Amino acid sequence: MVGVSLPAVPALAGTGGAAYGEGEPGVTASPAPQGPLTVRGSRLVKRKLRVAGVLSGVPAGTQVAVQRLDPRRGWLTEATVPTAADGSFVASFAPRSSGRGQLRAVPAGVGPGAQAATAPPAQPLTVFRPATATFFGPGLYGRTTACGQRMTRTLQGVAHRRLPCGTQVELLFRGHTITVPVVDRGPFKDGVSWDLTWATAQALGMQETATIGAVSIRP
Repeated sequence: MVGVSLPAVPALAGTGGAAYGEGEPGVTASPAPQGPLTVRGSRLVKRKLRVAGVLSGVPAGTQVAVQRLDPRRGWLTEATVPTAADGSFVASFAPRSSGRGQLRAVPAGVGPGAQAATAPPAQPLTVFRPATATFFGPGLYGRTTACGQRMTRTLQGVAHRRLPCGTQVELLFRGHTITVPVVDRGPFKDGVSWDLTWATAQALGMQETATIGAVSIRP
């Protein structure tokens, strides 16, 4: 179970029924208090994340949009739910794509003029793609990998069939994460997507072939 917290955006004056980012410009922010947003879930693509938080000082039924930042399409609304009488809300959604991004909660229906003035620091969120992984190392120490590195007990990295050597890859296994480079080619077994060096597997606590989460990091 993963837990993170971040402030939700303050309530905004002049909200309507349009999605966040639509409507008339020039909307200004009201000084409503902020509440925390908590996110729990596996962080795997197509697996549900549960989002809960509080927007203090807003009427019951205020619509809250939980949004995830897409690097190409901007902020996308993943779920919209009403607040309870105390301003609390609970939503869930299954991320549709993997990758590094950000997550925030905003009152739905504000115009683009308010967006620039009120956008808070968003919570980083990495969504991983599940894949089968093995590990390698023992018996190969001292040899040179396909990426030109010397294989040792302490070398951290992964083997992949297509990603360029040196590509950074973030891995997730049972709540532990690590970011390592591509250092070799492989794996060459059907149904296996990643081959971790022994040091990488040990850092994640992986003792045998397993399903992990993985995402390559674009520069």
